Formats: sequence, C-alpha cells, structure tokens
Amino acid sequence: MKQIPRILFTLLISTSMTLNAQTSPNKHDPHEKHTRVGFHGMVLVTDGKRLFASHLPLYQAPHDYQLVYEVKSTHQQQLVERLTQTNKTTHARYVENMVTLLPATFDLNTLIEGQSFEIETQFYLGHFERGGEKWLKDKNFKFVRQIYKRPLATLRAAEKPNEIKWHVLDIAPDNKQLLIYLIQAAPSFDAIVFGYQCHATNFVNQSEPVPDIGTLYSKIKQCQSMEVLHFETSDFAK
Repeated sequence: MKQIPRILFTLLISTSMTLNAQTSPNKHDPHEKHTRVGFHGMVLVTDGKRLFASHLPLYQAPHDYQLVYEVKSTHQQQLVERLTQTNKTTHARYVENMVTLLPATFDLNTLIEGQSFEIETQFYLGHFERGGEKWLKDKNFKFVRQIYKRPLATLRAAEKPNEIKWHVLDIAPDNKQLLIYLIQAAPSFDAIVFGYQCHATNFVNQSEPVPDIGTLYSKIKQCQSMEVLHFETSDFAK
C-alpha cells in the first residue's frame, strides 16, 4: 500500500510532462508555425531570362519577411517579354511593365524555410491591390529556390538613417547582379535593381532615408548599366 502513492505520483508526473509537450509552444520555432497561412502577394522581376518573385513585405506579421525566390511558370516567355518591354523611356518603366502575382493560399513558412513547391497562381498587370488587371493563370507555378531571406520583425525605429544598404547577388557568370535593398525602420522603401558590374561599396552614403526614383538611379551610377525592377515607398512610410 505504501507504493501506491509513489505510483500515482509517477503517473501524474508522466501525464503532466506529456500534456506540456503537446500544449507548450516550440521555443525553437522562429517562424511561428500555423500563423502565416494566407494570401501572400509578390512582384515579378526578370534578368531577361529567368524569373524572380519578391514577396511584398510589411512591417507587421504575417508578412514581415523579405523573400526573393527564383521561380518558373508555364508562361515563362510571355512573362519575360512583358517585363522587358523597351518602348518605355522613363525611370518609372518598372511601374508600366509591372507584373504582380497572388498564389493560392499557402503557409509563408514554406518559403521562409527554403522549400520548393508548385502552386496555382494568378498574375496581374500592375499591382494586384491597386487596380491591377487579372491576366494569366498558372496551375503549376513553381517556387524553385530561395535566393534571399531577411526578417523585418527586429527592426526598430531609427532616428535618421544615413545610408542605403544593399545585398548584392551575383546571378550569372557574366557579372550580372540583383541588388536587393535591406529595408530599414520607417520611413524606408523596398527596391530591387538589376545591374551589370556593380560593387557593394557604390551603394552607401545616402543622406535621405527615402529617395525618389531619380535619386535612386543617380546613387547607382557607378554600375556599368542598371535598371530598377521594383521600387515601393508607400508601404514603408510608417
């Protein structure tokens, strides 16, 4: 009889540990699983051959991640042709050629974790939330590989940002590069630039936290050639 309390105590401890294991959040899971399922809009850019989708981030969860993926579509050639139309002569050609996409609902954690998968996707001419027109649909749109990831959750209010910081990706053996701006605390901006023979040291010492498009071009003038593929300010004003 003296052993019964010990047995009961052991059973209670075992049950408690099991319940804790089932109900306690995983402290080692940085992506807050099951909280990022939804619609995640993206902007499409190209280097003239390949396609890249950049998540349209916000400061707030569940969209607080900069993510850039190489992607493939059954409409690959048509999309590349649209994005590389050359009849525009202004700095804002990226706006006139803009293609955004809205995949079917999915868990953004799959992209954060670098997974590859196919998903039904709707393409828009223009920004899908700002009057964009439905265009092509792809039932087998593929996220091929992650080429950039950066969380925005840790950003804090800055006094006066005094430099522009870029992540420079060599995307081909012929000195072609994608320049991805590291979004700062508000006010800030999101930008992707396609360049040729650029160097990271050429993209600092910007006195204004949010440049206009002309200033952005002038600050990257040391590239042999370059083109702004995406430039967004309104989502990062505050």
